[in-house]
Amino acid sequence: MSLYGSVALTKDRAGLEHARALKAILDAVVAALEDEENLPEAVATKPPDQVPNPFG
Repeated sequence: MSLYGSVALTKDRAGLEHARALKAILDAVVAALEDEENLPEAVATKPPDQVPNPFG
């Protein structure tokens, strides 16, 4: 799983709802990983592609 982007967790009801939504996603990921019987120590990851800077 990869997460990209940004999130603003503001100190208000909207921020609380965003935090709960993010927590639910991460809780599901943790549960899925914990349920894996043969979870490897590490997996090979592909380095990010490098692209030319469009601004110079």
